[in-house]
Amino acid sequence: MLCLLRKCFAKVIDSLSVASKKKYFKFFFKLPVVLQGQIASFIGAEDLLNLRLISKAANHLFLQRLQYYKKFTRLKNLAVKTNNILIGLSVGSKHNVAVLQNDLGEQSIYSWGVNERGQLGVGHKEPVKIPTVMDWRVKPGFAIVRVIAGISSNIMLIANNYGVTEVFQNPIPLLCRANDGAANISSKGMHYIFKEQFIDLKIIHNKNTNYSFILGVNLQGMQSLYAWGANSSGQLGVKDDFDKYCPTEVSYFKENNLKIIKIKMGRSHTIALTENLNGLKQIYAWGNNNSGQLGLGHNHSCNVPTYVPVDLLDNFEIIEVYSNKNAEHNFLLARSKIGAEFLYAWGGNDCGQLGFGNIDDCNVPRLLYWFALTDTSLIQLVLGCVHSFALLKYKSGAEVLYGWGHNDKGQLGLGHIDECWVPTMIDLPFSDDFKITKILATSWQHTFIIIKNKDDKYKIYGWGSNEEHLLGTPFNMVYYKPVEVELNLPPKCKVITLVMGSYHGFIWIENEAGEQQLYGWGNNQKNQLGIGFNAFQNTPHPFYFFTHGRALYKLIDKYFPFEQACRPLLSQYEHSIGNKMEKLDNKVICKKYYNTM
Repeated sequence: MLCLLRKCFAKVIDSLSVASKKKYFKFFFKLPVVLQGQIASFIGAEDLLNLRLISKAANHLFLQRLQYYKKFTRLKNLAVKTNNILIGLSVGSKHNVAVLQNDLGEQSIYSWGVNERGQLGVGHKEPVKIPTVMDWRVKPGFAIVRVIAGISSNIMLIANNYGVTEVFQNPIPLLCRANDGAANISSKGMHYIFKEQFIDLKIIHNKNTNYSFILGVNLQGMQSLYAWGANSSGQLGVKDDFDKYCPTEVSYFKENNLKIIKIKMGRSHTIALTENLNGLKQIYAWGNNNSGQLGLGHNHSCNVPTYVPVDLLDNFEIIEVYSNKNAEHNFLLARSKIGAEFLYAWGGNDCGQLGFGNIDDCNVPRLLYWFALTDTSLIQLVLGCVHSFALLKYKSGAEVLYGWGHNDKGQLGLGHIDECWVPTMIDLPFSDDFKITKILATSWQHTFIIIKNKDDKYKIYGWGSNEEHLLGTPFNMVYYKPVEVELNLPPKCKVITLVMGSYHGFIWIENEAGEQQLYGWGNNQKNQLGIGFNAFQNTPHPFYFFTHGRALYKLIDKYFPFEQACRPLLSQYEHSIGNKMEKLDNKVICKKYYNTM
């Protein structure tokens, strides 16, 4: 069939007058290079050249176009292919960053969305409609440990095989514009090289209040905790209240021989679960304490880690601590040697989010008697901004989801908008065959859960406010009870994770063959979905840019021209405008072909 079409095309061209032929090829060479290659691959290069309709110079130019085309495309199926695999994704407020790795282990960072402060790192401050490679490159011999998208900046953590670790932040937050001389800090960002060599690294970042921690284990097995960013309430724990423009060591734990097991961030306070030399687990807290969220028995803020006394019963030890980067309340889980579990809560309680049956703040960890009386085990505990969820498992094997706290947009999923001061069971609209694998309640006004059954069939439910279509449902309304997100997944697909920005979200899936794909939805006025145009997406749609083993582009009506999707790949090749050759990179846009971007 393809050969027949090629012959028909050749006959049509041959039947044209000389003037028509010249007009045709003049138009042909004004097309973007990728489209020239597409046409050439369809017709067949030999057939086209054998027509002898163009001059030697034009023929040579055509061969150049075809050569460039072959460098980054596979002619099979006329689709641009990629061997890059998505290995990391971070969703900021209105922009996103993704880490890709090819078959050779080479890594690159793509970014898209809002760019008013240059946070995308693409050499300009214009919005970026599709994922575009950052100008920033990973050093030879180094690998990306983590990339985090904040509100208006990104953090990149890299390390090599020798434990040398470096952290970048581009651009640095507005609060960190001054140069304190401790690191390489400029208007373009911050770059810090750690003196210690680490064999293990963890980084956490609060994008809402702009502060960060890095917990590293050095070659001798000793821990070091570093912090930087906003510090107006002493939340960095560095013994003062001044903002830090580069990583500064939090020395308290090393000086007191304490091992950090977990570290959690609240809105502007920090909690750490530690273990001393005797194996005793203790809680330390520091930062803002206006609602008693430090659990110290008073409401004075602390700029140094401070021991939190917990009135535990005999033979109980602290297992876990819980907080939320937007919240001022906390929980801890204690477990006995025979497996009994108790839950303690403290902090802000203006909407009943502690579950005590009142709305009084609590400045010391207090036993939640309701949980102690249920004779259940805790599977998950998730904190929203001013509400809470607990997934409990009864001895019968039944799993029940409870919610309490703020509920003005139906974010508890109880069928009404009244606050609940005590944990209340949520009526879930799916069978017992499905089990909840993840609860996501990072927002003030909506909640998601991911469920799956024994056959690994995944579903996603959401409830609460659907403003900006954040729930992924077609109607812009409030859902007071859980409703299934309209996500038509291929069979036997695994949901890796669900991540939310301020106004948009992504679902990361993997199919049976190991191919990965993103589905995006929500507000796209700032191009945060990266689909090439800024229309709302009220339900999750496949995001074809980071799809392993599939086409790198997708034609979406008239909004998404092929050359826009291929722009990141074209950046390393020459682009033809008539007989003029120009270099096209991330800083140069061909106005003639990319004026809609």
